[in-house]
Amino acid sequence: MSGLVTLKGLLRPARDRSAAVVRPMARPALSMVRRHTRYSTPEYFLQQYRAGRFLYVNRWGGSQWIAPRQRALVPIDERMHIPRSVARLVRRGDFDIRYDTAFAAVLRQCASVHDRENADDSWLTPDAQEVYLRLHELGFAHSTEAWRDGRLVGGEFGLGINGLYAADSTFYLEPNAGKVAFAHLLDRLRSRGFLLYDTRVTSGATRPFGAYTVSRDDYQVLLQEALSADVAFH
Repeated sequence: MSGLVTLKGLLRPARDRSAAVVRPMARPALSMVRRHTRYSTPEYFLQQYRAGRFLYVNRWGGSQWIAPRQRALVPIDERMHIPRSVARLVRRGDFDIRYDTAFAAVLRQCASVHDRENADDSWLTPDAQEVYLRLHELGFAHSTEAWRDGRLVGGEFGLGINGLYAADSTFYLEPNAGKVAFAHLLDRLRSRGFLLYDTRVTSGATRPFGAYTVSRDDYQVLLQEALSADVAFH
């Protein structure tokens, strides 16, 4: 028994070193494969969104489109709720809110993962960023931006497909910038006639705005209704 334990002890460092070599190499290799397939195209992304799926990237850099059992939504109809504290910030007018004036910059900020242990675990891989830039050029991907003194300090981006708005990512460099941008976005979507705001999962940022979950089947019903609506972001 002691000999077996010693052998395991000798093999473990070699196995650990092997994993340390393979893991960093695997991510670029997987990224390279994705880059040269039809799955990293605007058309394929739109197909997946219309089917009710969103992009998920695992710790190895592999990507897959998933439709979880529960989906989080934020109300943009008569139930829309802007927290009082955020409404006060909006009235103060500390931020200049713009739309689609700096989409690439918003995308870069959302893709940054400062202060996280594994920077390359971000689902916004270089491949995905390229596709979203193209979707923006095609008029599907939009950015909501909070500016102060000529500097971009917060915002988010997502996809608008008929009456669906699928939120993808958000960032802020100053306190409250993201909240104010989000409040303006919700008001814009409601005024334009959007029917569905998909935020994927609930979070501390969306719960104060009334985020709730529905089942996968209920989401599909709402999605089909939204996709049949004739509305536009601009």
